[in-house]
Amino acid sequence: AMDVSIKEEGKGILNGSIQPNDHMEIYALTFKDSETIKVISVEEKLYIGNDVLNPARYQDEGENKYAVFVINNLYNYIDSPEFRVEINSRLVSNAIFKLGNDAEIANPAAELKKYLDQTKYIEVNDQELRSKAQLEFTSSSSFETVREVVEWVNNNITYDFANYYNGIWSAKQTYNSRAGVCDEFANLTAAFTRIKGLPTRYVSGISFDGTRFGNHGWNEVYLKNSGWIGV
Repeated sequence: AMDVSIKEEGKGILNGSIQPNDHMEIYALTFKDSETIKVISVEEKLYIGNDVLNPARYQDEGENKYAVFVINNLYNYIDSPEFRVEINSRLVSNAIFKLGNDAEIANPAAELKKYLDQTKYIEVNDQELRSKAQLEFTSSSSFETVREVVEWVNNNITYDFANYYNGIWSAKQTYNSRAGVCDEFANLTAAFTRIKGLPTRYVSGISFDGTRFGNHGWNEVYLKNSGWIGV
């Protein structure tokens, strides 16, 4: 679990033709309680000119919650068109999953079998990949097989942002080149775990490296007694 304080800031500027009595709404993504996150406190403010505005209302859209600011009489801010939104919050988050007991790899339920199939980027029918998987990953344990595959991929594939960021290469291409970024690592990992009989799906989202946010791709493997586990 984590107990964290977060400060977010966004800046903008009024631009274009502005008439008296014009107004504008600004939507700022804020926080709300979820299954794994408890909002202890959150405060949203908009600063423009000499004024400090509170949200006029809140609006939910799907899983997202927005603080909606209304700037009235935009004409008053022609000489100071810059604005800033600041959100200060304290959140407590809990672990999303907990591992159950390990189990031997077994024939999965019917609804999971599609996650063993070959796809455009995950060539589970390739004979070289199949031979490598059977020779390299010999455990019948679900946990141990995931560990063996992930260790092998991370030890044998070079992370090459400069040459592989602007494209997607398949599991077999990655196996041959021994290089890639998150897409390629995930594709090759998925090929090996699927070949070994563990249902695996590719997922994508946003990651934070301590400095910046960026697009990211990884795997989820279905384990008996645990469900879908991020890998």
